[in-house]
Amino acid sequence: MVVSEVEESISTTTDEPILVAMYGKFGDIDRVRIVFDRMPKRDLTSWNSLISGLVKNGASSEALGVFRRMRCCGVIADCTTILGVLSACVNLATLEHGRAIHGYVICNNLICYNDFLMNSLIEMYCSCNSMAEAIKLFDEFMQKDVVSWNSLISGHVRNGDSFESLRLFCRMFVEHGLPDQVTLVSVLGACAEITALQFGISFHAVICKLGFGKNVMVGTALIDMYSKCGTILCSELVFEEMPNKNMVSWSAMITTYGLCGKGREALSTFHENYLFSSLAYGCVCRRWRWRDMVVGER
Repeated sequence: MVVSEVEESISTTTDEPILVAMYGKFGDIDRVRIVFDRMPKRDLTSWNSLISGLVKNGASSEALGVFRRMRCCGVIADCTTILGVLSACVNLATLEHGRAIHGYVICNNLICYNDFLMNSLIEMYCSCNSMAEAIKLFDEFMQKDVVSWNSLISGHVRNGDSFESLRLFCRMFVEHGLPDQVTLVSVLGACAEITALQFGISFHAVICKLGFGKNVMVGTALIDMYSKCGTILCSELVFEEMPNKNMVSWSAMITTYGLCGKGREALSTFHENYLFSSLAYGCVCRRWRWRDMVVGER
């Protein structure tokens, strides 16, 4: 009832695109389709909202179909449209559609051929296991940023060429400058894949020098790297020195003990994690009970 009244009040001001975007963010794809289909006139914003909502809610194939339908209606895509359909291609790992969209961008000489779009194209080719095309696009890109480097570095790791990802990182350090935590996690993943312990130890020193030594994501990746390189003591030291731990960090340490045959330590860490989680949960409950009591007294 309330939803219908909201839709009616908004539709009277001809702002259906707002509804399409809103329902997409809330994950109500069925209502997104209903609102979109009943719109007498659909502008580019409406199409973009529909495509974005579908992609974010796991309907990437349908998003590509909407893009084809949009083109048949004579609507010219902009940067937002292309970013949305490229995300759909990444989710589906469909190289054929990705190439077609890349061709569409070139043929239509889109103004939106910018940094965001170039990075999305590189990521798409990496996700579709087409590293040759990703490298070609990367080398042609004159305004590389950290996202560009990260896409190619992580792409090499995902496609089983960790040595190339390490070489690329060294090149990044010289040509671009400082990495971010995404770069560091990807490089540590490469070290873990090829058990490059010496590189990993040196890289750990670089991480501390850059100020990422207490970062939870990076710390967890370090635990995993040392574990896969067979140096469980280093994993323990990293874990103990982490000021903040999340469930992924605890799981990484438990897995480390399990892989090394230290079942007793794995169980001990598991129980410690369980106790920590229970205490945290209890603190939260007590806080909310205290808040409710204060509010009640008012």
